[in-house]
Amino acid sequence: MPNTDRADPSPGGQAGRDLRRASAAMAALVPPTVPVAVQALIITARKRGLLDDDGLQRVGKRAMRRELRSLGEVRAWLASGKDCTPRLAQSLLELLPESDHIIVGGNRLLSHLADGGMGRVHLAESRDGRMVVIKMLRPEFSSNTRYAYRFEREAAITAQLDHINLVRCLGHGRSDDGQLYMVLEYVHGGDLDCLLAQGHKLSEGEALLVAYQVCKALEHTHRMHLIHRDIKPSNIFLAADGTAKLADFGLSRATDVEYSMATVEGKAIGSPFFMAPEQAQGLKDIDIRADLYAIGCVLFYALTGNPPFTGTPVEVLTRHIRDKVPDVRQQRPEIGERTAKTILKLMLKEREQRFQTPGRLGESLAKTMSLLGLEPERALAQDTISRSLPSPGQPDAPLPPPAQDVATPAPQTLA
Repeated sequence: MPNTDRADPSPGGQAGRDLRRASAAMAALVPPTVPVAVQALIITARKRGLLDDDGLQRVGKRAMRRELRSLGEVRAWLASGKDCTPRLAQSLLELLPESDHIIVGGNRLLSHLADGGMGRVHLAESRDGRMVVIKMLRPEFSSNTRYAYRFEREAAITAQLDHINLVRCLGHGRSDDGQLYMVLEYVHGGDLDCLLAQGHKLSEGEALLVAYQVCKALEHTHRMHLIHRDIKPSNIFLAADGTAKLADFGLSRATDVEYSMATVEGKAIGSPFFMAPEQAQGLKDIDIRADLYAIGCVLFYALTGNPPFTGTPVEVLTRHIRDKVPDVRQQRPEIGERTAKTILKLMLKEREQRFQTPGRLGESLAKTMSLLGLEPERALAQDTISRSLPSPGQPDAPLPPPAQDVATPAPQTLA
C-alpha cells in the first residue's frame, strides 16, 4: 500500500492535512459566526449524543433561519415545539440553565455540557462574547475539604500552565453562591474520543502527530514536576487547525513532594483502558512513565478504534498488569514496524524499560514522522515551551531484556 504521507510538502504532510480536515469537519457543525447561544445548544446536543451530525446540521440551520441570538430566544424556540420533536425539545431544554442571567466568574452560563466524577461542565459566554468552558465542583462535594482541595489544586495547577498543546485556564475562584469554579479555554473542534466515535480511525501519520503534540505538552508539565495520570482520548482536544491540546489535570500529581492529598495509596486512580500497570496496582510512586504508557494506549486506540485491552474494569486492569501487549499490526497490517514497536515499548510492564521522559519519546516520534515525510516542528511553529524551566527527568535508560514473568516481547531500541 503506498504511503501518502511521504511526499506531501505541506506542514505535517498529508497526515497533517487529514487531521486538520477531520478537526475542521467537527468544527464546521458549529461555525464561529453562529451566535454563541446556538453554538452551545449544538455542541451540547452533540456531546450528549442526542443527535447525529446530520441532525445537528438541520437543527443549526433551523435555528439560524429563525435568527435566534440570545439564550432566551433559544429557550422560547424550543418551548414552542417548532422545528424539532417534543422529546428532543424537552431534552435540550433540560440542559439549559434555569435563568438567562446566571453569571459565574463574569461569564454567562449557556448549557450543561457534561458531568464528571466531582464536577459539572458548562458552556458559557464571556464578557467579550467568546465561548468558554466552566468547570464547577458539584454542590454536594463543596463542603468536603478533601474534594474542595483537589478542585482548587487542579485550578491552581492549570492556571500555571501556558503551552499551545495544553487547554488554558482563564480564571478560577468561588461563585457568589459558594461554588468553586474554573474558566477554561474552549477548543473549537472537539475531543479525540468524539472524532474516533464517528468511526474515523486515524492514519499512522495522524496518530503520530497527535501523540507528538501530547508529548510536547508533557514536556512542559514534566519541567514543572507534574504528572497527569489520566491521559485518554476524551482529554485530548483537537482544534480546527489540527492542534492537539491536553486537558483535565484533576488527577495530576506533583513529583517533587512525597505525598499528595489527591493520591490514595492502594487505590487505582485513572481511566482503566489507559492505565499503566503500576496505576492498576494502586502503587504510590507513580511517575511520568505512567503518562507515557497512556500515550501508547491512546496511539493503539487511535489507530484501531478500540483500546488495547477490553472487558470489565477489573478485567481490564488485570490485563494491563499481566497480559502481553497486542501488536497494532494485527488489526492494521499497514502500520509501520517502527510505530508498532514504539507502542510496544511505551506499554512495557516494567517502567524502567519504557521511554523514560517525554523528551526522549518526542525525539523518537519526530524521527518516525520524518521517515514518513512529516515535519512536526513546522506544524508546531508556535510552540511556547518555557526553556528556562529546569528538567527533572533522567536520560532514557538502555533497554534491558523483559522480566521473566512479563509476557511482552522485547522491542528493539528506538533512537
